[in-house]
Amino acid sequence: MNRQVLNRKYKFVIYTSLLAAISMPLGLMTFNPVFAQGTTESDAAAGKEAQSASEQTELISTIQSLLNQAVVEYGNQNFTSAADLAQIDYLDNYEYLEAPLAQLDPALMEATEIMIRENVQNAINTRVPLSELQQLVNTIDGNLMTAQQQFA
Repeated sequence: MNRQVLNRKYKFVIYTSLLAAISMPLGLMTFNPVFAQGTTESDAAAGKEAQSASEQTELISTIQSLLNQAVVEYGNQNFTSAADLAQIDYLDNYEYLEAPLAQLDPALMEATEIMIRENVQNAINTRVPLSELQQLVNTIDGNLMTAQQQFA
């Protein structure tokens, strides 16, 4: 491997480790040992969906924070880190919000899921202008604020 690839991987490992270290005491990132037992993320998410309004609010806040961090990384041309943050955001956070949101507003849940899971990744992978990615994140943020109002 060349030095630049190793450098990026090293930076990503440090960045995600710091993010996890900061988030875990705040309860923002979850560790689910169920994955080690051979279940999928979807299975685990179905078993651990956000139950209370405070958990839902915390998830929404975490999703917004990670998306904003992805935009910052993208702006710094750390495209791999931006894509990884977006993927972590979807798998480790939005997945847990899907079921309770689907009960209240299935269309909002579906639209937001597609934006987070597909559109953000596609925007990062195709290197859209930063303003376009920011606009997408702003739209997602608006959807999440609507969801938060419905959970209240």
